[in-house]
Amino acid sequence: HFITTDIVEPECGSKSVTTSTIEPLSMPRQEASTRRGISVGAGVNEQSRDDAVKITNKHGVAFLGDLLTPEQAQALRSHSLIENKNFQRERADVMKKSHREHLTFGLDEDPIITDAVHSIVTSQPLCGVLEETLGKDAALVELASITAYPSAKAQNWHKDAYARDHDVHLY
Repeated sequence: HFITTDIVEPECGSKSVTTSTIEPLSMPRQEASTRRGISVGAGVNEQSRDDAVKITNKHGVAFLGDLLTPEQAQALRSHSLIENKNFQRERADVMKKSHREHLTFGLDEDPIITDAVHSIVTSQPLCGVLEETLGKDAALVELASITAYPSAKAQNWHKDAYARDHDVHLY
């Protein structure tokens, strides 16, 4: 048992930035048949899992493309933009709110979300990173969409969640 105020959180700021471009953070693009966790050759999934873990360990983040098909990505984007216009929907707190939306979604809220989440969480590179860094019992605590419209002010480097806000340590 521990109290979240006892956790020492690592500094997240411009001094901890390891790169100024996305290239070192990016996983190599994969063939469509490996995108959904179907191996086309020995070691394909294990190698992409290892690569994702190495990038994450070095930079604290990895860009894993191809987790969704182009059709899934477009459907999810359209759903988010429609929900941004739903003023009865609760908004999450976001820094520099002007021209920015932060909405949370339920896993079974819409078939578009359910399908996209299934594709994402069955991705072999992502599963590897999650298991390596968080263990096999990691839990999804927020599913959100953040939209920054033209003229939204830039945000400084920051965490999206803090230990004092949750019973888990989030980055």
